[in-house]
Amino acid sequence: MIVDAAPALLRAVPLAAALVAVAVVPASGQVQRTADPYTRYELQAPGSGAFRIVYDVTAAGAGQGWYFNGIRAGAEEEVHGVTDLASGRPLAWELVDGTVARERGVPGAGAESHYIQVNLPGPVAPGAETRIRIDKTYVDDASYFEDGGDVVFDRTLGIARNAVVLPPGFELVSVNLPSQIDTEADGRIRVSFLNPSGETLRYRVRGRPLPTDAARALAEPRGAPSAGPGSGSRGGYDGTFARTDRTFPERAAQTREIVYFLEHPASHAFRLYHDYTEERAGVDRYLNVVRAGSRAFDPRAYVLDTGQELPVETTIRAEDGAEVVVIPFEAPVPPATVRLRIHETYVDSARYRDLGDELVWDRNFGRARNQVVLPQGWFVTASDQPAVVDALDDGRTRLTFWDGGPDGVQVFLRARVRQPAAATSLFGEPLHPRPHPDPKVLEVLEADLAAAPDDVEAVLALARELRNAFRYDEAIALYTRAVDLAPDDWRPWRFRGHRMLSTRRFDEGVADLERARELAPFNFDVAYHLGLAYYLVGRFDDSAAEYGRCVALAGDADARARDAAGDLGDQRTCMSIATSDDARVAVEEWRYRALRQAGRHDEARAVAEAIPMEMGVSANGAYHLALLAHTGRADPAPLVLPFPPEGRFETRAYGVALDEWFDGDRDRALLLLRRIAADPHWPGFGRLAAEADLTRMNGGVP
Repeated sequence: MIVDAAPALLRAVPLAAALVAVAVVPASGQVQRTADPYTRYELQAPGSGAFRIVYDVTAAGAGQGWYFNGIRAGAEEEVHGVTDLASGRPLAWELVDGTVARERGVPGAGAESHYIQVNLPGPVAPGAETRIRIDKTYVDDASYFEDGGDVVFDRTLGIARNAVVLPPGFELVSVNLPSQIDTEADGRIRVSFLNPSGETLRYRVRGRPLPTDAARALAEPRGAPSAGPGSGSRGGYDGTFARTDRTFPERAAQTREIVYFLEHPASHAFRLYHDYTEERAGVDRYLNVVRAGSRAFDPRAYVLDTGQELPVETTIRAEDGAEVVVIPFEAPVPPATVRLRIHETYVDSARYRDLGDELVWDRNFGRARNQVVLPQGWFVTASDQPAVVDALDDGRTRLTFWDGGPDGVQVFLRARVRQPAAATSLFGEPLHPRPHPDPKVLEVLEADLAAAPDDVEAVLALARELRNAFRYDEAIALYTRAVDLAPDDWRPWRFRGHRMLSTRRFDEGVADLERARELAPFNFDVAYHLGLAYYLVGRFDDSAAEYGRCVALAGDADARARDAAGDLGDQRTCMSIATSDDARVAVEEWRYRALRQAGRHDEARAVAEAIPMEMGVSANGAYHLALLAHTGRADPAPLVLPFPPEGRFETRAYGVALDEWFDGDRDRALLLLRRIAADPHWPGFGRLAAEADLTRMNGGVP
């Protein structure tokens, strides 16, 4: 198969976290992770202080077996029940104190606090989630009270999507935040709002009793809207008449959301995923019609309730030639529902344009919740629609557009390059630095070097810190300076060789790392990176030999004795493999890959088979799982999740792509390699290897 090197197909799924998590790990090892919350407050009789809460939330942490819903201090609560929204079945729950919650996943929970502990149907699988509904009533006079005959709901709300329903027979007098207003079938007035800020907001709603006749008329059943001009949604509406039969959905309650990850603008490509919940009985497929002017590639779909990957079919609609992506799934039987996630890559040169050092994005958003993530190294300069702006952990800029209106919004963006590219991918894509997480650290190190310009330690300290900003071109210049100052010190050679690989200067990386090996033949990091360098230039036998040499040293009694005696100085040696499972699985996974690339498949399998099922691995769990998957002792599916719950896609997926290539599924392998070769973590070893593989291919043969 001939490799199509079009940039649109060389874009992998970026790694981005859409989940809310707390960093401190509790005693259980699990941290509660949640997503997609929605709360509905139904105000009860005036003077009661009571409001019924229907709270929909998703437990999204892999392995999570419980969900804890905090009970706000000062409230009396009555829990009516908890439902698993995927199956419609009730779930067991109990009231616990904060000690239990802290031990089981809620860091910082105080012993005096109280929680509803929901027992999930089972531990949440990687790439899956569990959707639940908690139905309860609070009595809280501080949040819901009477004031001069009016009712007032005044409460701080941290949930992103909320609705408040007034008691029957009350009109809306005021609401302090922009809200959608509608009348429910039973005549109650509902206000709802979206809060994309991530901050807790005070929401204040005031209602006033209606005259008896008005209240009675409001509660009378109304017929279904007639079909006629002006009815329904915006379609066909030109503003010249009043839409007398207008109906619209509650925007905050809608379950559809979409995230766009912009690739380099010269490609006109953007990766996206969109989620939605299907509630309709008998509906067993999702049809995604690709809008005119766009092309869709690489569709994938999952049932988020289980993590199951769904088949995807692409067809052309006969009547107009539109491309349609068809995703079949098992139809839900109410009260059960199913939540889907669809991944695609789009190419749209009309709406996503490259203007040299500037990009333009101009696209209509029809969903209530939308996010756009800029390419690495770009910053926003214009947005015609109001947006919440923040930065992802990897430094990319994210814009959130939550549209409270029902008809969609046209979003126009401009962005510019923050800094010149530090490198260029093997496909010609500029690879940009990212903001340093703590610029003050750099300032201190720069000052230290300015004070002692010939101090090798000062040079190395600054050069190494630049890695956190992907400023590898500057780091290489500093390492070259250190080589000149201390040509017999192995460290500048090792560090510069590593950054030569990061900047795709593979041959120079080999030369530097071979020199580092001459100076430090027992060093683990030298051997590890030299093995990778050989791999990237296609010297697979040499790569396997270098990794094998390091593994052999771990079993060499004399070498281990020298290391234990301190004869080799302060360095991590290959002998550490004997006591570090993280080091072992990293070396053995890359040795496996090199052996497969060299055609030595039996030897590769023997390497993987020697890896135990249970190991003391922490940082390199993906490598351990990959080694088990190579021999069928583990399912490889979690390794190729587009948005893994932990780790990076390029790290996790590359070994699976290699197996699929050599085991015969080359179309699937190419698909994965193209995704990996566009991962936003562009210095990642998996991405480097995928780029090298794709450029080596000629007619489909590596």
